[in-house]
Amino acid sequence: MLSVAVGSFEEVTLENFLPWIFLGSLGYSVFFVGSSFFRVRFLEEKYWMTIYGTLMAPISKYYLLFGVIIQLGIEGIVTTTILMIISYIVFPTAIFNIFLLILVVLLTLIAGAALGLINGTVFLINENYVVFLDYFAYFLALFSTYSIPYEFFSKIHPIAQWLVQSNPLYHVIKLMRAIWFGTYSPELISSVIYIVIFTICLMIFGVYLFQKFTRRFGVRGY
Repeated sequence: MLSVAVGSFEEVTLENFLPWIFLGSLGYSVFFVGSSFFRVRFLEEKYWMTIYGTLMAPISKYYLLFGVIIQLGIEGIVTTTILMIISYIVFPTAIFNIFLLILVVLLTLIAGAALGLINGTVFLINENYVVFLDYFAYFLALFSTYSIPYEFFSKIHPIAQWLVQSNPLYHVIKLMRAIWFGTYSPELISSVIYIVIFTICLMIFGVYLFQKFTRRFGVRGY
């Protein structure tokens, strides 16, 4: 029953279903752990009244961003390793593919943390505005195909298919699965370019927004 229901979508079978869902969950989890970090941290610092020290510290905001990325990367090693080991047991892949997958995970974490910096800054400016970012996060999750195959959306409506294709998280998960299963194709290049551009734009805008907010306190940084 499961093989019929699953096998009709995106070449998902009983043999590869577990790594398929684990890889989707990995991309989804890495991105959203990064995207929620700054808001949680700023909320804690507002509660303990230490937020002004963070805002007034004359350091590069890029250092702050990459410091968080390193911290989250270290904290997520165990979970990421467990998911990869289980996926490898069920559906082995080449060591080179695992190396490429780790690079994609790091890129996903950078994008998530950059969105998290935007999220946290908006939270500091006005807590009522973060609801719009929450809706954006819901959109990314719903149309990411991390648990629902792409073909499912294409059968619903062309608009749903377009929403999936415009979702950067979909391209992340698509790339991760293609690397693990070894289903390389020329169209993956466009996914890589899309992810890189999306990440760079988030980083630049996130740092700019945070710097603009901290300048209220007369802090310029580096």
